[in-house]
Amino acid sequence: MSSAEHLAAYLGERPLRAVKASVIRDFTVATQERLTAKTVHELQLGLRRFFRFLFQEREVRRDPTHEMNPVR
Repeated sequence: MSSAEHLAAYLGERPLRAVKASVIRDFTVATQERLTAKTVHELQLGLRRFFRFLFQEREVRRDPTHEMNPVR
């Protein structure tokens, strides 16, 4: 399952345009409870790439992962 798919499962019906940095932080906390730190880090990197792409394609107005500090 990709990072975007994990996030989509977490979001449910909420649209990507509504995702803010606080939602990404909440998602990270939720994944830390069940995944290893390495896997969470990889998910975060995948989300950064995904939102960067969406921003470049003008699918979202802001990249909510722009100021995110990945888990180490």
